[in-house]
Amino acid sequence: MIKLDTFNGGLSTKLDKRLIPPNEAILCKNVDISSGIIKPLKQDISISSSNNKSLYIFNDTVISSNNDRDYVEFQGNIYYSDKQGEPKKSTDGSTWVSLGIEKPSQLPLIGNAHPGNKKGLYSYCYTYFNAEDGTESAPSVYRDWVGSSIDDGDDANLSVTASDDNQVTNIKIYRLGGHLVAMTLVATLSNTDQDYLDELSDLDIMANEILATNGTGTPPIGLKYLTEHNAMFFGVTNTRESGLPRPADLPTPQYGYTLWYSEIGKVSSWSAFDFITFEDEITGIGSTQNGLLVFTANKTYIISGSTPETMTKYLLDGSLGCSLHKSIKYVNNRIIWLSNNGLCTTNGGYVENITINKLGSLSNLNLDAFNDATVLDDIYYICSNTGTLAMDMRTNTPIFSTISINATSLYSDNMDLYYINDSNLYKYNSGSINRDITYSTGFITTERSYMKYHCNMRICYEGNIGLYIQANGVGYNYSLSSTNRTWEEIIHFRGIIAEGLEFKFSGTGIVYELSYDEYNRYDIMSTSKFLADTYFKESIIVNRKPTIFNKDIPNLWISDLIPLDITNNKLFKTIYVTAIGTVSLKVFIDSVEIHTYMLESDKIKTYDLKLPSSVKRGYNISFEVTTEDTSKIYVIDAQIEERQV
Repeated sequence: MIKLDTFNGGLSTKLDKRLIPPNEAILCKNVDISSGIIKPLKQDISISSSNNKSLYIFNDTVISSNNDRDYVEFQGNIYYSDKQGEPKKSTDGSTWVSLGIEKPSQLPLIGNAHPGNKKGLYSYCYTYFNAEDGTESAPSVYRDWVGSSIDDGDDANLSVTASDDNQVTNIKIYRLGGHLVAMTLVATLSNTDQDYLDELSDLDIMANEILATNGTGTPPIGLKYLTEHNAMFFGVTNTRESGLPRPADLPTPQYGYTLWYSEIGKVSSWSAFDFITFEDEITGIGSTQNGLLVFTANKTYIISGSTPETMTKYLLDGSLGCSLHKSIKYVNNRIIWLSNNGLCTTNGGYVENITINKLGSLSNLNLDAFNDATVLDDIYYICSNTGTLAMDMRTNTPIFSTISINATSLYSDNMDLYYINDSNLYKYNSGSINRDITYSTGFITTERSYMKYHCNMRICYEGNIGLYIQANGVGYNYSLSSTNRTWEEIIHFRGIIAEGLEFKFSGTGIVYELSYDEYNRYDIMSTSKFLADTYFKESIIVNRKPTIFNKDIPNLWISDLIPLDITNNKLFKTIYVTAIGTVSLKVFIDSVEIHTYMLESDKIKTYDLKLPSSVKRGYNISFEVTTEDTSKIYVIDAQIEERQV
């Protein structure tokens, strides 16, 4: 008996359908593979309207945008870059400010106030400060000031200009000179245009904080692929793209394709000199345990080192790159991404193409170009406008299937999966109605190249199921319906002769098991054997491996004599015919007409034709067939038994 009761292998589209295991499929759409049976996924629920390109949910706030954004959560805040303007940050997902604070563009204006306590040369500067998260800008340009040497000296009277950045809460004034060898904090003021009289002596402020933002700045305008790695932010500018602005104070990298990074633990602070250049356009970046991966279209690099001083660039793979940054996701202790050759993975070492063995080229799936990817419960999803590919990574071997999710953007909050399609935001697999499934097995047989009898077929199912069975290139359709789990026999499918069978399931029901008997023709009776082939205009050779004949037979067809062992005549017992329509079959033994059979059926049917007991022995057999225009004969076979002497 052949029993199909495990459907957990997923898609296998690379190998010929004759070579894949019975638990794998050439079509597997909207099926919950983890169940081990053919069980439909649920339909999705529309949550709200949205026609934007990017989607993220932060603290129950749905964030969507028409711009192509890359989001990062870090230290309780949400950040994004969008390839166009300044990277942004937010504490709630609703109100956004720039990542980093622009330094003051105006120098401090300084006048002298007499008498005071400062003599000689001093320098002043000021910064903008966000007291809520500790972000501080680079300082203004230093302004020198000279205190009078008369009497006790002078004090400095400063004028500072407020920032129009909403995140700025304070202005910090710093002083250098006298007994102070570094810029030291003098005062923290509110963020308003104002004057400040510095009456503090060097001793008064000597223990105050030292300016720490010299040489820092904001991230480049047009930054994309924002990614966190080792408490640092990384991003990319491909400056050979037309119209991409660059801050005037940033140096021009040698090649123009540049990876930028922030200070460690201070993701709002970026140095104009902290970058690594690449020879080709950077197409994506991703964090692993062993380093930061940087991709071009056809290469993969790894940046090792945990500090700017120790960062080193190595080529990891010279042929596999990345074609979609949004496909880069961390799954089950490894990173996965889309290359031009399929989905690839690494944990920072060897790069492996994980779709090539099962799927071959992803073009076999007939999906459009991919848009976005996400991960839920160690299942990797990558979407297109015509469907989604799912890759289950919960076992050692990836298991693939497709889902009828046509999406521009995907997002997972580790509990649910969301996507945008047709101006709506949907929650995946959350409804109560089953999806329509499509599941097609490969070619099921115990031994290829031999014709066999298939009979006693039964299916265990629940709900509404469409069953399509293909044998000998001919299809049989069945519609099954049951409100409860039930067994049903496929009555029509008794005794079909075929090399093997293929099955396609559709509908919204569940398939638990399908079983049937398969007999080699030589195994039906130990003393019996069968004619070795089908017959069409030429003599048959005994003991050839059987092949199926499925061409139309002309209206009148007379076979040649089919010889057997001429040294001994044989006992002909039963003639087997598979046909459709109206057919007249004449049987000849040793060229003598024995019997005429009239066959008629509007469906493909296999007939067991018993020969008259008085005329069964002979040395050869032949046939004459007359058919109507729409009739066909697919197989003629005969059971033979050695004559007893």
